[in-house]
Order: sequence, then C-alpha cells, then structure tokens
Amino acid sequence: MEVNFQMNGIQINYLSPLKKWRLLDLRNLMKACNYEASYISFVKMILRLEKKRMVGSAYDPFTRRKYLYLTKEGNNYLGGDDSPPSISKETFVHDAKVVELILELMKLNCFYGFELEHEISAKSNFKVGYKICPDAILMGEKKKKKFKLALELELTRKTKSKYLGKISQYLDSSYYDYVFYLFQNKGVLESYKATTEDKFGVQASKKILFGLNENLLSRSFDLAETNVHFKEKEIKIHELFN
Repeated sequence: MEVNFQMNGIQINYLSPLKKWRLLDLRNLMKACNYEASYISFVKMILRLEKKRMVGSAYDPFTRRKYLYLTKEGNNYLGGDDSPPSISKETFVHDAKVVELILELMKLNCFYGFELEHEISAKSNFKVGYKICPDAILMGEKKKKKFKLALELELTRKTKSKYLGKISQYLDSSYYDYVFYLFQNKGVLESYKATTEDKFGVQASKKILFGLNENLLSRSFDLAETNVHFKEKEIKIHELFN
C-alpha cells in the first residue's frame, strides 16, 4: 500500500519509541517521546495518526489501557525492518504485561538496560550467543557485579515437559546468570517450583527465581507486592533488586 500521508519531524519523534518497544500504552508513549503539552492534545494527535493508519491500537481487557503499535505503513515510513514483529491477538495481553513489567523493573536501582523478545530473536548471533529466547532480558549490577536476568511471564500453565525443557536449557546456559519466572497464580507457581526442585534439585534455586503477584493483571498491580522465591528463601522483590 502506498502511503501518501506525510508526517513531520515532530510526529516521527512521537512514534519512534514504538520501534524499540513494539507496544506502549498512551501515557508511557507520551513519556518516552518527551511530549510536553497536555495529555488531551497528545491523544488527539495520536488519533490523527491512527486515522492515517500510521499506528494501530488495542485495549488491555483487564486494565482498559489503550496500547499503540506501528502498523506496517507506519513501520515502513519510519524505516523499520522489512518484516516487523506482528501484534497477535492471542498474545497481546501477555506482551502488553511484559512491557509494563520492564517499565516497572527499570525503576529499580540495580537495572540499567534491557532487551525485548523481538530484539533478541532478530539478532544475527541469536543461535550462538543467546540460544534461548525469554520474554525479555534485564541487565543489572549489584555489589559491583554485573548480571543478566531472563524474564519469563507465565500467565497460563504450560505442559511439564515444555517448561522443564526450557528450565534445563537455562540451567545449562552460561549466558544468563538468573531466570525470573513470574506468576499470577499461586498454585501454578508452587507446581512449577516443586517440579523443578524434583527434577534438578534445590541447587536450581540459585539461578531460577519464582515470583508471585496475584494482582498481576489488574489495574491495581503494584510490583512492590511481588514475593520472590530465591535460594530457598522468600523475599520481597524490592529487597532483592534494590
């Protein structure tokens, strides 16, 4: 489809963060592009770009937040990849929550960088360096020691063979220092944790972290309420990463 609409430099700046994030809700997109006028005027500007098919949108059914993403036309206009990562209805809630989690985790003192799944899988050295593709990677430093933390958001229960197979790969990998599995359901967490310990022993808890936040999908979600099982102890997430 040929695009006749011409964006100005300011509008391009407003949409550029979507190349990195792929998905962002309205308020966080506004922050990311340093928009200084009112929220209402930002919404109106985005609506104009939606009408021109530069961006698409979807609502999180749990939080009712509106998320934006680049359309194929918008991606092409900004000079993106020939095959940009698509937005799937089946994984939208999961993908939107991963973005929210990264935004919240990056507020903690020990994290200084991150990569999202679509960035990881697009790297030329993915099969050699990363091998396993988590939902995101966070780069951090604690007590003057740098580390890489793989994030796995588990909103649904996977088969035992599937998640144990991936955990086995993580335990064998020297690229990831830690892996953080985050759940909204206590029963699913306990099942994963018990099965992992049965299969790999309690020493797996030195690398595999299991976190629980039962308000994970709600609008009242607060990262500080997350409890993390690490090295056979249960600790609040801010105590662990701050």
